[in-house]
Amino acid sequence: MLVLLTDDGDGPRVLLTERARDLGDYPGGWSSPAARRRPDAGPVATALREAHEETGLDPRPVQIIGALPAFALPDSGFLVTPVLAWSAAPVFSAGINPAEVRALGWFHLPEVASGANPYPHADAAPQSAP
Repeated sequence: MLVLLTDDGDGPRVLLTERARDLGDYPGGWSSPAARRRPDAGPVATALREAHEETGLDPRPVQIIGALPAFALPDSGFLVTPVLAWSAAPVFSAGINPAEVRALGWFHLPEVASGANPYPHADAAPQSAP
């Protein structure tokens, strides 16, 4: 799972995606880009690959901070490894993959961390950059 941070001059923001509503797992939920790891790839490569596939994020301006310990999601038991990353100027070189993502957005990190509801209305238009 890629936890991508940036700062738009109004404080740190994190990239979240609204999952497509017809997916089997967590339909319509907001999350960081994530996928199952391939046997030949580690968590960093997986996170960058999936972020590109889901959102069109170009990995070149992304700086990896590090991977956090893996943990299981309570509802599904999926094991996820958060990969923290920073980009001062994220670039989306391809469009959102509508089979996986309905929308994406940048949310203020303090709001997400506080448990406040930072998520836009379900009918929010897709966004591409901060």
